[in-house]
Amino acid sequence: GKKMIIDFLKRYKDTLIRGLMILIVLILSWFQFQISSVYHSYAELSEIDIKYILFNVVTNYVLLSVIYIIINYWWISCIVYSVLSFLISTVNYFVIQLHDSPLTIAELGNLRTAMNVIGGYQINLSKITGLLVIFILQLVLIFFIKKEEKQKRSMKVIFIRDVCLAISSFLIFFFSYMTPNKFMSESLGWRWVITYQKYGYMACTIKAACLSNNYPIKPDSYDENYISNIEIEKSSSFVERTPDIILVLNESFYDLSLITEIEVDVPYLENIMSMENAIKGYAVIPGGGTNPSEYELLTSNSMKLLKDITPFNVIDMEGENSIVSYLKKIGYNTTGAHCASPANYNRGRAYRDMGFDKICFDTEFENKKYFENRAYATDESLYENVLSWLKESDEVPQFIYLLTIQNHGGWDSNEEEMNIVHALNDYAEYDKQVDEYLSCIRLSDQAFKDFTDSLQSFDRDIIVCMVGDHGPDLAAKIMDDPNSAQSYILRTCVPFVIWANYDIQDSAKINGKAISLNYLVPTILKIAKVRLSPYYEYMLNLMDQVPVTTTAALYYDKEGNSYMYENKSKYTEMVNNYFNLEYNNLSDGRIQRLFEPYD
Repeated sequence: GKKMIIDFLKRYKDTLIRGLMILIVLILSWFQFQISSVYHSYAELSEIDIKYILFNVVTNYVLLSVIYIIINYWWISCIVYSVLSFLISTVNYFVIQLHDSPLTIAELGNLRTAMNVIGGYQINLSKITGLLVIFILQLVLIFFIKKEEKQKRSMKVIFIRDVCLAISSFLIFFFSYMTPNKFMSESLGWRWVITYQKYGYMACTIKAACLSNNYPIKPDSYDENYISNIEIEKSSSFVERTPDIILVLNESFYDLSLITEIEVDVPYLENIMSMENAIKGYAVIPGGGTNPSEYELLTSNSMKLLKDITPFNVIDMEGENSIVSYLKKIGYNTTGAHCASPANYNRGRAYRDMGFDKICFDTEFENKKYFENRAYATDESLYENVLSWLKESDEVPQFIYLLTIQNHGGWDSNEEEMNIVHALNDYAEYDKQVDEYLSCIRLSDQAFKDFTDSLQSFDRDIIVCMVGDHGPDLAAKIMDDPNSAQSYILRTCVPFVIWANYDIQDSAKINGKAISLNYLVPTILKIAKVRLSPYYEYMLNLMDQVPVTTTAALYYDKEGNSYMYENKSKYTEMVNNYFNLEYNNLSDGRIQRLFEPYD
């Protein structure tokens, strides 16, 4: 026995050494991806179980095998694979910093977005030193792989070997990702960071890609024949109006006092808080960055049926129902505007497909201003453009959607003396960033007040809603307990304010309360007394009882009680009907009359 083992080791020494080196390369690649996915602290690296480490290593092996079948040399294949893993992990690191979410296969459009906004960051390349060190270690190991690799095999042997590799790789991939299993629980975790640190970057990325091919997620209770029979209570009649509607999605607009007892030398939201004839509250966003919020706001569809995708990069918006197509049917002229590249999240295509009559991106804005050294146009200068558009418009009612950019991270561009708000708390290394961020919010607060003051002079009815798209990633770094359920919901609550240059009433009874973002447009239409659709009516009726439907595992009733979607409650049928209506809205079998304005 001992002699046989020794003979075996001598005979297959080169193969064993090469296999060991390849295994280490794959393990290093897993570690590289995990480092790139760190969100709060490196302690997150301890979250993953050994079985998921092995799962990711095997997944990496499948990808390496595909490259090897093509190239036929292990050492060259390992170089190609290592270069790719280094590039992907580096881009993933920066995408997380820029967009508060990881890079996925379905979101490769984010690469262009990242390149367009990356100039606004003072990127510290030393933060990717760990990724670079791992890449260098891989290259050293590949040198030994090359030294041990002797390519003297017949075509028959190569063919059999490649067939075996292809079959084994397919089986691993198929049974790991393409078939239903409980190995990776889809509902686990409040946010991507928890799931990615538990299961591993590569496993989650591939799983998300598989899921994106199956959107929207079909509710278990869906029955197409039942949809048209859902009872929808129509609001009591009112005198229909068609005021101009301005909808502002404000980049990173958030109130840090929700997650930390912050003290400041200059109030940063005093203008909005003191506004009269205004309805204020909080909107619970879907999470995942700007585009999911933008999609929920414009379509009133919950991202719960579309999770793990970036909508404008994946969904063909042509022919889809949205507030744009809806208001056009009532007679509105529509404008979509964002002071950045149309390449970001494919907005150029998405805005066009949604049917905006006029589309304005970076170069279409005039007289842009900037806050000291920051790279993003101020809210003030964007509002000045909106005012000029209104002055040039005819008597046709106007709908203007504006996505701002002023408050985009990072918040380390200005010198300390340039900031106009300073936190009196000690946030250690984040002090300067907090001050710059709060100064940006102060500018948004003042700009919105000045904007609404200017709208007072117009002799046409105008209603305006401003809401944040998400909180800053900075919030997670300064809050006490970022991983608790309460902290999660507070981090996803962004302020909204609805104001008009004529008297409005809180007919939706939302002042001072929290509602999920998908409810906001139907609420604005109700307050503005614009004609509603059955879909919007149903949502408003549901909101009275269930004001918050999250994209995670819970929804909340008007008393603040939480319920699991998977558990039956007195609201289950109402909530399920909403998701059934949404699925119908997104499916080929759409009953369009449910989403059209009432006659």
